[in-house]
Amino acid sequence: MSLNSLLRHVGIHVPRGVTVEGRIVLGVPTTGSGVTILERHTFHDGLDPDFRTVPVMGQQAGSDRSWWNLDQGRREIDKSAVLAAFPFFALDDSSGGYTWKGIIDTGYGRYGIDVIGNPTGAMPFILSRHPRRLGRQEGAGWRPSPHLYKSGRLCVAETSDWVPERHTTATVIAWAAHWLAAYTVWRAGGQWPTEGFQPRPA
Repeated sequence: MSLNSLLRHVGIHVPRGVTVEGRIVLGVPTTGSGVTILERHTFHDGLDPDFRTVPVMGQQAGSDRSWWNLDQGRREIDKSAVLAAFPFFALDDSSGGYTWKGIIDTGYGRYGIDVIGNPTGAMPFILSRHPRRLGRQEGAGWRPSPHLYKSGRLCVAETSDWVPERHTTATVIAWAAHWLAAYTVWRAGGQWPTEGFQPRPA
């Protein structure tokens, strides 16, 4: 049982947040801390969701019909949220896409990730740029990391955790930081420390 599980078991709820570098901190205040509060999410794995045929908020997939081209207000809110929470990330929209690139420093490892906008407005996709392959050497074999999609993308949340009217790319970067912190622990000891974050209902 992890420390967080033990605390939850005895009725103590500890909020979690993510610093601008990508480190997880416990017991953060809800406002004014310069730390992004970690939203509810659940790690999982399996087949990649296919959002290309599932429009969200009445939008169709395709570069000219992508949410970031159709809704300039939402695009500006998203950009502002990412730059406020993770100022070391940069937007690459040179090819008509919407990809945020940056480094997450868990305090025990640095990971380069791409957060690729989903044209439909559904949850963005997260790719590990460095390292490309996520797992650990076990004897003569290689064990892939838990909580990856079949494609190798990070599975940082259930699709139902994503609420496009409330969440931004900054939310997903925070989820990725939490995933990478758990991955760092798993690589060191072989046990995944958490299945996500489930704050106490308000």
